[in-house]
Amino acid sequence: MAYTKVAPSKSSGASIVYARDGKENGRDKCIAMSGLNCDPSNAEYEFAVVRRAYGKALKEGEDIQARLMIQSFEGRDVSADEVNEMGYELAERINERLGGGFQAVVYTHGNTCNFHNHIVFNSVNADNGRKYTMHYEKFEIEKMSDEIVLSRGLPVIEKQKEDITTRGEMRLRERGQYV
Repeated sequence: MAYTKVAPSKSSGASIVYARDGKENGRDKCIAMSGLNCDPSNAEYEFAVVRRAYGKALKEGEDIQARLMIQSFEGRDVSADEVNEMGYELAERINERLGGGFQAVVYTHGNTCNFHNHIVFNSVNADNGRKYTMHYEKFEIEKMSDEIVLSRGLPVIEKQKEDITTRGEMRLRERGQYV
């Protein structure tokens, strides 16, 4: 039921403002929000304070200041609040996997035909100043998200090989060569 995407952000403030304050056709995109170890209405400031306190990821546009996750749900079979709860639970699990102490915000959007969460993690741990590091991040987060969805009795979106096609594979296909 959920599709996940993971990416770095060189501007945590812009990522948060887009997810929280973005508008489409004059209406707010964000219809529910929650925060882990921070206030979601003031997160860009709180994230910046932690980065400054530890002297890390200070240069916007150069340093990776945040990690972004998109958790998208097919259709609108579940409420926006339940979608936000699943996003918060995912943030808690990621934080636990990282050893705790990270700040994260979950903003649920209802501006498309599918409810989806924008989850933003500060790249610097508020407790000890360590940077966010997770090996095989996309696959671990996808697995956590699937477990959350299944625990609520919802179906999981089947993963397809085409989703992880590389550029080299696409070029071979375009030339009609074997992949």
